[in-house]
Amino acid sequence: MNCENCSIQHDGQYGSGRFCSKKCSSSFSSNKNKDLKNKKISESLKGKYTGLDNAFYKSSRCVNQKIEKCPVCKSDFNKSYSKTYCSRSCYLLDKDFKFRKKISGGYRKGSGIGKKGWYKGYWCDSSWELAFVIYNIDNNIPFERNKIGYDYLYKGKNHKYYPDYILSNTLYEIKGYETDKDKEKYKGVKDISLRILYKKDIQYIIDYVITKYGNDYIKLYEKIR
Repeated sequence: MNCENCSIQHDGQYGSGRFCSKKCSSSFSSNKNKDLKNKKISESLKGKYTGLDNAFYKSSRCVNQKIEKCPVCKSDFNKSYSKTYCSRSCYLLDKDFKFRKKISGGYRKGSGIGKKGWYKGYWCDSSWELAFVIYNIDNNIPFERNKIGYDYLYKGKNHKYYPDYILSNTLYEIKGYETDKDKEKYKGVKDISLRILYKKDIQYIIDYVITKYGNDYIKLYEKIR
């Protein structure tokens, strides 16, 4: 039988047999609740939904709010502000900038999705980058934030790739996961060594920082964004 959430065939031993795992069961329920909520919002604003929710959505807070269709998941959502997507998840899924304008002009501070801020003159786009910077400064290891872009081609379009840091004539990229687009990025770096650091590669750095400064070491940011 096929899982109702991911469509992968399974033996039906989990729960009622509708899903292959607890993860798929929870994901299916979450998406179902999300669709129901969006439907209620849509119907309420159109004057078709009755009950307490209708009274709330007709309040002054929601007057003239506009219903839009998310370009990623295709679900209706309440456009309270100037938004293109129904959620941050859908925003992050639009990695190729199909539905929003890409900001050009080199490396952009804040382009990552982690905790960002300044530490002793270095901009960090995540807590892992902050740990990397702290470790190198504490151990007197010279490094710089890389500002050189490398050309690469992805899906027929030209792009620029800016690795995170440069240390001992080697570029370093700190990553949580890798996408097909990332693989094409790496091919663009040809005149210098490039090393991709995943969590397992910098775990000793994270452990060092946590041991010395505590689990909430992001408080060391001079200014958080």
